[in-house]
Amino acid sequence: MLVTDNTALVLEGGGLRGVFTCGVLDCFMDHGVRFPFIVGTILTQ
Repeated sequence: MLVTDNTALVLEGGGLRGVFTCGVLDCFMDHGVRFPFIVGTILTQ
């Protein structure tokens, strides 16, 4: 995976999706993939 200085990882949150995306981020980190920017989104009512 090509990660440059301006690559961002965008995660969504809320309930179980937040738990899932934390697992994905953990997997990236375990394999040495680092992102200079990590942002999250959430939709509340």
